[in-house]
Amino acid sequence: MEAYHASNIRTTLFARELAAPTVAISDARDSLDGPDDLDQGLVLDGQVNIVPADENSIALSRSAGQVLNIVCLTPQRATSGGFFPNGVNGQLNTSGGIA
Repeated sequence: MEAYHASNIRTTLFARELAAPTVAISDARDSLDGPDDLDQGLVLDGQVNIVPADENSIALSRSAGQVLNIVCLTPQRATSGGFFPNGVNGQLNTSGGIA
């Protein structure tokens, strides 16, 4: 169901000619989540990109640590900042999630 919802949002954004801001947001998230290119805007290689996926059509995913870096607005291993100026509740476990 989430994929259906996301594709509807991306289709609506494209129809409203908002592809450029989605690419900018995608680039911003990619600058925070580590060296891999794990995000895709509405335009990829000059083509409309409604379903962001890898070369095998597998949806892209991030670890909990990568998500924390995005919401804390830092490319460093983060537990506070950005949307969580006072920090998150819990400690990071060895797999990068919140314990």
